[in-house]
Amino acid sequence: MISVGFDIRPLIFTRAGIRTYLYNLIVWLARTNGCGLHLFISSKSGIDWAAVSPHISEELIRLPHINEAWGRFWETFMLTRGVKKRRCDVFHGARFFVPQKLSCPSVVSIHDVAFKRFPQFVTPKAFEYFDRAVAASARSASKIIVCSHATRADLEEFYGVPASKISVVYDAAGREFSGVRDTARLKALKQRLGIKGGFLLSAGTIEPRKNYVNLLKAYALLKAGRDLPLVIVGGNGWLFGDVFEEINRLGLRGRVILAGYVDDLDLAQLYCACELFVFPSFYEGFGLPVLEALQSGACVVASATSSIKELFASCTFQVAPESPESIAEGMERVLNDGPLRTSLIEAGKRRAADFSWEKTALETLAVYNTLVAKRL
Repeated sequence: MISVGFDIRPLIFTRAGIRTYLYNLIVWLARTNGCGLHLFISSKSGIDWAAVSPHISEELIRLPHINEAWGRFWETFMLTRGVKKRRCDVFHGARFFVPQKLSCPSVVSIHDVAFKRFPQFVTPKAFEYFDRAVAASARSASKIIVCSHATRADLEEFYGVPASKISVVYDAAGREFSGVRDTARLKALKQRLGIKGGFLLSAGTIEPRKNYVNLLKAYALLKAGRDLPLVIVGGNGWLFGDVFEEINRLGLRGRVILAGYVDDLDLAQLYCACELFVFPSFYEGFGLPVLEALQSGACVVASATSSIKELFASCTFQVAPESPESIAEGMERVLNDGPLRTSLIEAGKRRAADFSWEKTALETLAVYNTLVAKRL
């Protein structure tokens, strides 16, 4: 059994899709019984790994996360020392980064390069950090895992990475997104959020890339569904102020519900109950909310761009994200056309069945085994 090391700090410091990816990958890798996992972290995660698998150990390397410089010291020196001490066969950096000097081959997951495609959507500091991390890790990692062919093409274009170094391994949606309604939970959730009756739904961190400003403009244009509130699920990211300004400018206060972060069990119920899930993002490395919604049985209107077009064009109503009119027309069409809604929902469930975390884990394990075999 090979030994694989992970930096699991994203399980503490993030709530977004990377946390979902990392947690499910670890759980399902353990269930394959093909590797032992050493999970390196700077403070206790609070996760009961023993309940998941005996093949998981959390390796606590204490260092206060005081600031960015301390974080770099931890990952550059203390993490590499821990990997060597535990004699890991492979190290997997699940969030864009791997240390430069490791005692074993490394794999890095690069989920997207949205900052490179749309630099205006991130802060200068964030651009500098991710550009530096991706460029360095793409050079030093033995293998790169991406979650779509669109992201692989972007790595080749922006960083000159040879295609032979990149493996495409798709993400998946959790089993909680089953499409089964929990009536009591849904009722309590709707009461808490102030949702009465039907509603439209969108989900994702509130930041420019997710394109909420154009979604709000599209929502203001709606004729069908004007009585349906728009519920937006997601925490505040960077440069989120325009969304709040647009709600006020368009006079949508009271019609738009900003739900903030909700846990996956609640989100699953919102997917089940919504009249329509709208995801007009300018760019996605994978588009996990789209898959979660499809697996839950929601009808989806989504952007005809990047990985969303690659993976989900056949089962979503595709719109142009730069055009509020296109987004509104797509929403109107699906809300008014019952047979189209039914066909999209059925196609979405079939497509969702192509993805699973077990498959993701097995394909990732195959990448590890290839690297280990080269060392023998």
